[in-house]
Amino acid sequence: MKKLIITLLLLAAMLFTACESSPSLTPDASASLLPSTSATAQPSPTPDAVVTTDIFEISHKKYEYQGSNLTVLNIKNVTDNDYNVTLTAKYLDANGNTLKTDKKTFEGFPGKWENNFFFMPEIKYESFEVEVSTTPFSGKTYVRGYDINGTGPAYIKLIQAYSDSECNLYLWQATPDCKLMTCVFAAKPMIGLVFECEGTLGAKSQSLVIDANGVILNVSKVVYEGNMTSNLIPYEGESLIGICGTQYTWAQRDKYVAPDNLKSLTVIDSVLWVGEE
Repeated sequence: MKKLIITLLLLAAMLFTACESSPSLTPDASASLLPSTSATAQPSPTPDAVVTTDIFEISHKKYEYQGSNLTVLNIKNVTDNDYNVTLTAKYLDANGNTLKTDKKTFEGFPGKWENNFFFMPEIKYESFEVEVSTTPFSGKTYVRGYDINGTGPAYIKLIQAYSDSECNLYLWQATPDCKLMTCVFAAKPMIGLVFECEGTLGAKSQSLVIDANGVILNVSKVVYEGNMTSNLIPYEGESLIGICGTQYTWAQRDKYVAPDNLKSLTVIDSVLWVGEE
């Protein structure tokens, strides 16, 4: 097993949190693009640090979200080999004391592929240390054709969804106070996977959306999709994550005007697992 220990010193970033939302299903056709906000591409956030090894290029960026710190760790496998990857993290205070530990694993990390990992300890910390351990993987991996960066910049998409009093978004009436309104989502164009397997596949993923000021607006819940059959034809889709509800019904959606911070968005995706069920 190969191990790499990286200490990433992070500077605190004081950010303001917008209204959270947690859509759990793929929206239907009741959707509308907001053309005035979809033309400007925003580059990926500049990382706080980048470390290159013989196997990986690793970068990270630290944010504040809901009163705690959050680190997005991006890992690119620069080799042609597949690996099982274990990430063992420590969250440290200003004196180097360990406040909390965390561990994430990924089986079958393909060569020439990259993925994001969200480290969300629900505490504030000064610095972040991660140990990257690898072992060779000789099985079949199903994520090789999935590009987490998408095929274009993210944009606002208005969707008819239910919004409750706590700003959660749903595609069904989850609670009695949910009202069907025009809701604001971030969308990033993607290309669907093509794979072959004996039975069906399942997948788990998570996303977050960042506004034009570099503020995380929402981190989605883990999304599970199952019963995916083999030999899918490539298709164009979207990575969607909710931002907030509005005061407008669907018939009034043309009255919605996006604030400046939503006129340029970044959606970051994390693949947690894809495998045979």
